[in-house]
Order: sequence, then C-alpha cells, then structure tokens
Amino acid sequence: MANLKQIIFEEVSKVFENKSNKNNPYIIKRAFASPMMFSMDAAVSEQENMAKTTKEKPFQYSAVFIEDPKYIAVLDKIVDIVLPEDFVKVEGYHQTISLGKFPESLRLRGDLNKEVDLKIIGIGMSSKAIALKVEGFLSKNEISHITLGFAKNGKPSDSKEITYYEPVKPIRLKGIIREKIG
Repeated sequence: MANLKQIIFEEVSKVFENKSNKNNPYIIKRAFASPMMFSMDAAVSEQENMAKTTKEKPFQYSAVFIEDPKYIAVLDKIVDIVLPEDFVKVEGYHQTISLGKFPESLRLRGDLNKEVDLKIIGIGMSSKAIALKVEGFLSKNEISHITLGFAKNGKPSDSKEITYYEPVKPIRLKGIIREKIG
C-alpha cells in the first residue's frame, strides 16, 4: 500500500505544486479531452428515468459504487491530499450512471449488481467542486467522474460543471453497479 500512496501523492502533487494552489479553483489549466467510450443516448430515455406512479418510491440515481475498503482508502488518501479546507468531503464515492430509475436496457443486459473496473485518469477542480475523471463504464454525464468534495455552499452535483482535468498516472478501482433508492 505504501507504493500506491506514494504514486497518488506524486501524481496529485504535480497538480497542486504548493499549498497555496490547493485553494485555487483555477489551478487545473488544461483539459484532458478523450472521446466518450459509450453513448447513453440509446440506452437511457427520460421515460425510463422517471417513476411510473407517485406511489412508487423513485430511485435517486444509479451508479458504480466504490464499496471495497481497500479502494475507499485510496480515495480517502487522495481527499486528504487535495481537498481544500473550505470544502465538504462527499459520503459514498461513486461514478453516476444516470439519474432516476436504473435504465431498463442495462438491467436486461445484466449490468445491475455487476462488478466493474474503473480507472482514474485525471483530477479536476472548480470553485464549487473537486473530482476524479474515470473511465470504465458509461455515464449520462458528459464526463465520467467520481466527486471527492464540494464547496460548503454547494452540492455534490456541482462536479458536473468541471471541464478541465489534469491527467494523472492511472489508478485502478473496482465498484459495483447499484441503484441508490431515494
């Protein structure tokens, strides 16, 4: 684990070269633009994402949830290094797939409760949030990511607005595809 912690520290340190940069929301200077691996347009429709009746308890979202303590520890270490003091750490690391009910096409494909490999490939920050860019499973979000934290006056979804991600040496994670019930 010491090697992994050192790799994380070195890669993140390249982005935040000194302590004063840690609170600078514009320190991420270049975009890491890679084409989306998958398109969600065909897989998800607005009708699939909405609850059928008001009696049915709607799902808040579906996501790849990081549940293994080993991978949670990796993400916690990254948070310890990069999270500005005036930010709130998220609870429950995940890469969102879609809002609302789990897409029926993915359910029929057998993806629910499936283990998935994710790879951290970048780190990005705005004045409202900080997140890790990931690849490995589809997302309705323009950029697949795992939110690490957000401004005290913000919300976790503010990470969707991050457009610039600094590339990092890839770090592998495993997660489970689940529905988060609201």
